Amino acid sequence: MFLRTVFAAVAVLALGACGSTPPPAVPVPQAAIPVIGIAGLGPVIEDRSVVSNVDPHVERLMPLNLNAAVHAWVGNRLRATGVGTNTLKVIIKDTSVIETVPPKQGGLQGLVSDQIDAEYVATVDVDVLMQDASGATLGHAQARLSHTRQILQRYSLEERNTAWHDLVADLVRDLDQSLSREIQTSFTPWIVNR
Repeated sequence: MFLRTVFAAVAVLALGACGSTPPPAVPVPQAAIPVIGIAGLGPVIEDRSVVSNVDPHVERLMPLNLNAAVHAWVGNRLRATGVGTNTLKVIIKDTSVIETVPPKQGGLQGLVSDQIDAEYVATVDVDVLMQDASGATLGHAQARLSHTRQILQRYSLEERNTAWHDLVADLVRDLDQSLSREIQTSFTPWIVNR
């Protein structure tokens, strides 16, 4: 429910800016995910990811923007208490989506077969740090994940939008599982709710 709300909000905002007709909402099944409370200041987000408008980067075409979804995850999942001198810092290193177009088979065989039209690789790389007042790292969690989707030539625009949405939604879901597990282990002294 939590990530479904985040994904829906991000999708509506991203598509509203495009001025185009939004693709149909694709439900993302999610259990209620509790906030991770951490004793400290922040979270401070340092976004180092580079969103490119040049092919093969296609982040701008996704119905669910990966970078915005990661920012929403941080804002909705991590809560610092605002107490103490340690700071919770999130470094977003990569939120890219790359398109590759494989060569097509020609001739009669190419006409009758359902070939791959394009392949999309979405990558997310995020570090979560607990730093003391001097900037020294006290705790560290990292997730670097990639997911791939292939789009067949026969896919309609709706099926393509669904595949793109699911690519990002699944990646953020796995990011949540990976970082949550690492935070529970590496941030034990600062976690305020278990």
